Amino acid sequence: MNDQKSKYSSLVMNSKREEAVLTRRRFMEGAGATGLALLGGAPLSRAASSDPVVEFIQTSCGEENNEGPRILVGYASCCGSTGGIADAIGRHLCKAGARVDVKLIKEVDDPVGYDAFVLGSAIQAGRWLPESSAFLRRNKEVLQQVPVAYFIACLAMSEDTPRNRKIAENYVKYPLRKLPRVEPVGMGTFAGAVDYEKMPKKYRGIMKRIGAVDGDYRRWDVIRAWTESIAPKLMNK
Repeated sequence: MNDQKSKYSSLVMNSKREEAVLTRRRFMEGAGATGLALLGGAPLSRAASSDPVVEFIQTSCGEENNEGPRILVGYASCCGSTGGIADAIGRHLCKAGARVDVKLIKEVDDPVGYDAFVLGSAIQAGRWLPESSAFLRRNKEVLQQVPVAYFIACLAMSEDTPRNRKIAENYVKYPLRKLPRVEPVGMGTFAGAVDYEKMPKKYRGIMKRIGAVDGDYRRWDVIRAWTESIAPKLMNK
């Protein structure tokens, strides 16, 4: 266990050193610009009255799968893009025979009763959003008893290079430090989207200065393939 912690700490330190010398363009791709607003950034202390109203996806499916396990796909977001990823994961799990709830993680009051969890977050400055961290901390005993998978959405994966993949993989490993006794059945790293129309105004200037360009970088084929790979493990098949 000590060797694993040491190895993980070394990876994090190396990642931080690499990020310190990123170019302006690399900052946008790899340093968690998503967390500034794009894919579910930090919760606003007070939204401006003229800020866009974002509708977050919260759905259920698979009720016809009477014998299927109940799975929660919980996510943290601000602008809704991460919710689209969560919804896609949920729909593919339903096709595999599960009964799935897709919910904002901050609105999950009691996770008891679920047979498995897929938990994800947008990235803010290299970190999961606070509500996702709070959920992990609050429900660690429940999560230790059932299959769990993690995923993140960040701009690092808008260009899938070995360098960016390593940065994103370090981001998605965050829960391993919070819940060392939970061994996830899968960890997914996905690109998100940039949509200035859905972005709180307080973030727009920052994002324009670092060169973030409008676009949906989510790769639905990658999300589907990852979900199909973890479905049997989540469902104990």
